[in-house]
Amino acid sequence: MARQSNRRTVLSVERHVVQLATTPRMSPKAASPILGRARGSILASSIVLAGLCLAGPAHAGSTGTTVGRAVSAASPRAAAQCSGKFAMVNTGPSADVTYSSAFRWTRLAIRESNLRYETAFTVVNTNVGSGTSTMLPIAQRLAADPDIKAIIGPQTSTATATMGPVFDANGLGYVSGSASRTSLTDGSLKNFFRVIPNDSTQAPALGRFVAGTLRPSRVVVVQQDDPYALGLADGLSTTLTALGVATTRSTVPLSATDYTDVIAQVTAGDVVALAFLRAADANILVQQLHSAGKFPTLVGGDALYTTTFAGIGAYTTYGTPALDATKDGREAQALYLKMFHDAPIGGAGSFVAAQVVAKAARTACRNGVVSRRGLLAALPHTRLADSLMGQPVGFTARHDVINPRVHIFQLVASFSQVSALPATAKSHSMRAVVGHQNS
Repeated sequence: MARQSNRRTVLSVERHVVQLATTPRMSPKAASPILGRARGSILASSIVLAGLCLAGPAHAGSTGTTVGRAVSAASPRAAAQCSGKFAMVNTGPSADVTYSSAFRWTRLAIRESNLRYETAFTVVNTNVGSGTSTMLPIAQRLAADPDIKAIIGPQTSTATATMGPVFDANGLGYVSGSASRTSLTDGSLKNFFRVIPNDSTQAPALGRFVAGTLRPSRVVVVQQDDPYALGLADGLSTTLTALGVATTRSTVPLSATDYTDVIAQVTAGDVVALAFLRAADANILVQQLHSAGKFPTLVGGDALYTTTFAGIGAYTTYGTPALDATKDGREAQALYLKMFHDAPIGGAGSFVAAQVVAKAARTACRNGVVSRRGLLAALPHTRLADSLMGQPVGFTARHDVINPRVHIFQLVASFSQVSALPATAKSHSMRAVVGHQNS
């Protein structure tokens, strides 16, 4: 099919320099709407950002579902004595991820919700590591704890697919800010919700950006042998082919160390699409490409949206817009810095997931008591009029977020920005491409 030039978006590039000055702590009554009714955007203060917003279609089943500004059924006064415990299911290579950015944003969301609504909710961090062997027993332990009323997470699709059936069987609702595998909302996990776009939205959005903006002669799609990578590669290849862009695909093992065969395929004018699960693996390929004297334009999925990815100049997707692009986003960033004395990296999804859980808990609160059953019943109807996702948040009949949007960012060198950051900041950062494209 010929490339559709009318689908091309005219893009401008804009730098939004992050303001690091913290602001005085506001009282709950004077708090910014971003805290009690989230509004704005979020990302890393170590990242220079702007945004290309690619709106994806609502998931099947969203017809008739609207996002309103209705307040929680439990007023702030009625919820004043409500208490309950939530668990965040974190993932990572270390047993100690207490201070991970995602958990910090979760703590901040619950803290600000408590201040605004005079509730006494708490959240505990549970790390399941990166392997599946520990996930099932931890899910069983969490489900057996009657004090835990809901789950924030899990962070990854693998953890969600593994732990979800246990949560379902025990009446626990679970809301993720990062698990994007499309099949998670196919009906097999009845209590699962997510506030980010799924992979069926991410891949077409990236494909349209590549075809309409980068306009390569060919795209070399390199995918790791992993379900996330496979789904991303499938969707990207399908979209590019439909738009008339030639593609070729290669599959590589997880933790591969030699990409000679892949590098041999790359020629001048190619874009290399990295459907990788881990940035560390992608870095090896990037280094070997450069050592071979090849410097193609790189694109990748949201797994590469991290300052640990070494592909300077690469474009990646992410489910939230730029933190520093709005006044509310900058205020949220300032609160994070004031609370944790460190630069926030990512985390908007976890912040919003925690807000959804807290609001559902307030709705379900009866005489100061929140039940699992009541909270779960409230989740499908929970709405945020504005959010750090840059849009209202509500759920389709399949528990996907309504009207998902995907944003495209570029990894750039920003030494002047880094000079104003804490010493732990990375020496490169993200810039988002500004524009809007409807599906």
